[in-house]
Amino acid sequence: MISNIIVALIFVFVYFFIYYLIHVIDLKMGRLEQEDMRDVGLVLLVKDAEERIEKIIKILDREGWNLKDQNKISVVDMNSKDNTRKILKKFDQNGMKVKIYDFNEKEKVFEEFVK
Repeated sequence: MISNIIVALIFVFVYFFIYYLIHVIDLKMGRLEQEDMRDVGLVLLVKDAEERIEKIIKILDREGWNLKDQNKISVVDMNSKDNTRKILKKFDQNGMKVKIYDFNEKEKVFEEFVK
């Protein structure tokens, strides 16, 4: 019971943090243009987030990250035991640029970004 409350609070915090972060960037830069974001990457660390990850990705896409264009999100799955990875693969298959890494591949996130 308490763990469910903690998970819910963490989800709410992450949701509002991402929303706040996007809007702060938006206010500072003017409306985000694709060209402004071409050298920006976002890395999410997730573990057992099947109930939240789809909503988080959709929020990022809707709030200006434009995952079907040139921007992408790298997601490191920290050994989830639920369907988090399966849900993330669905986004990748639908043309959204969500790159999925296993926990043991986490260093690749940074190597590929600096290429």
